[in-house]
Amino acid sequence: MAVDTKESNFKILFKNFLGGLGWAVGATFGFTLFVAIVTFVLRSLGGLPVVGDFFAGIIEATQEALESRGMIKLR
Repeated sequence: MAVDTKESNFKILFKNFLGGLGWAVGATFGFTLFVAIVTFVLRSLGGLPVVGDFFAGIIEATQEALESRGMIKLR
């Protein structure tokens, strides 16, 4: 069961390519704007060091677990 279209395959492909390109640019712009706003809010609240401390704790716990299993020596 084929779909009967009056447009050529190239024209359909080109329209879908442009639609996908537009979606990608919009998603990239939106994500960048979202990250900028979140960063601004965290900096104005002074919460950015809290996030850094959180990730530092995770990294330290991971390194300790790897050292205790003898998988890696960092010190």
